[in-house]
Amino acid sequence: MFNEIRTLIDESFTTDVVDEIRKNIPTSLDQKDAEVIIANIKSAVACKVSQVTAAVENAEEEVNNQIESISNTTNDLKQLPRLGKIGLFLRGIQRPVWGFAVLYIDLMVFSGSGGWKIEDDSPLSATFLALNILVLGFLFGERAIKNLLPLFSKYMKP
Repeated sequence: MFNEIRTLIDESFTTDVVDEIRKNIPTSLDQKDAEVIIANIKSAVACKVSQVTAAVENAEEEVNNQIESISNTTNDLKQLPRLGKIGLFLRGIQRPVWGFAVLYIDLMVFSGSGGWKIEDDSPLSATFLALNILVLGFLFGERAIKNLLPLFSKYMKP
């Protein structure tokens, strides 16, 4: 993610902006005045690019620090002799259990032959959709929800 931002705002960004401005400067403007305006704009854009680059570096460092601090949260569990191992196991098995449970529910609801029937405007329909959104979001992230929401909407509406 941060590399994409760096790619967009690289050294050629300032040159591209200045070239675009140079194309749009009216020919009636004195060449000397035009060059002064371009130099000022180039300086301002370069300053903003350096500020954005610094902000990206700070954001990346903050994200890395946050990831590191979150990854160290299991150290507390390791200190407990037997309960710690059980806690780590339960924590690790949670995603597969939720994933397979929702997969089974989805197969029963979406299969046409003898599956579970959900009425369109029932509270169970809303609960089914919310459960899928929560578990898919937890397992696969926001992108999975955005990609699959039209599919759920198609099956849930008449």
